[in-house]
Amino acid sequence: MPEDFLYVLANLALTLIRLNLQMTIALLLATGSFRVVPGHQLGSVMIGERMDQVVSRLGSPDPTRGDAAMGKAWSAWVSKSSVLTIYSTRDEHDRQRVKIVHTNSPSFKLANGLKVGSSWRSIKAHYSLKRVPGSDKVEVWDSVKRGIAFDIAQGKCVGIAVHRPGMALGNEYLSYASNALSN
Repeated sequence: MPEDFLYVLANLALTLIRLNLQMTIALLLATGSFRVVPGHQLGSVMIGERMDQVVSRLGSPDPTRGDAAMGKAWSAWVSKSSVLTIYSTRDEHDRQRVKIVHTNSPSFKLANGLKVGSSWRSIKAHYSLKRVPGSDKVEVWDSVKRGIAFDIAQGKCVGIAVHRPGMALGNEYLSYASNALSN
């Protein structure tokens, strides 16, 4: 009899954990935590936002995955299966501001349903894209006008970058993304 009670109790606990996880995910989706808006935001990170605000919300980035010099910096937040990276530069008031935010996580999704893992064909159906020259390990396709780029490998999206509309991704992005995606 005690084994039956423990079995029921364990199942109840697992059900509550699953329900809590589903509610947490629903809350994150409702608050935009996993929302991608071209030219504006990836998750809770906004283009143009001050990096001190990002760090206060996300915690400190992984010190082994970043790079900084001459007022420009790449910062990375790493989980077991994904990476969120931010490229920032100093503004006229000497504050770091978000210029590009990138992820390889399939949790982040655009309003049209596209996400990491989507097919190259479905991405091309939604965006007018130009290949970024110099991308070799992973093809980078950018919609400069809309402020979104997609990393493509073997016909699938392996990363999404949001940037300011009209600002083409530069060499800083390509050199960092190539290294980050190959690790």
